[in-house]
Amino acid sequence: MAYVKVLRSVLNHRSLESRQKAKELGVEGERIANQWLTEHGYTIIENNYQPKKHEIDLVAIEGGDLVIIEVKTRSDTSFGRPEDAVDHRKRQYLIRMANQYVRSHHWLGNTRFDVVSIVMHDGQHEINVIKNAFNVMSY
Repeated sequence: MAYVKVLRSVLNHRSLESRQKAKELGVEGERIANQWLTEHGYTIIENNYQPKKHEIDLVAIEGGDLVIIEVKTRSDTSFGRPEDAVDHRKRQYLIRMANQYVRSHHWLGNTRFDVVSIVMHDGQHEINVIKNAFNVMSY
């Protein structure tokens, strides 16, 4: 019985450590995305917009559009590309959050959804920005 408790403790510790590393990777990815987007003409107006318990990674203005940006960062692609994680459910969530943002900020212009995909390896990063990654009309 004591062995089982020790094993659970070790597994939970690894899980916590793994979650912490994933969070750190995500924070670094958002920093990289913010810098890249700013250098390429986006004006970032919100970082980690959190009206309640949910969050939009970045909100920006680019080309006159309000841009809702989801940043996905991975350390490798063994489980697929980062952008693959922006599935149907995540898109629906982002659309709901964007609607809330647009209403609360009285935005009357165009809104679009971009995805920034970052793969980090050996201190380097590969960045892929997908403009108009999806649209509200398809949901």
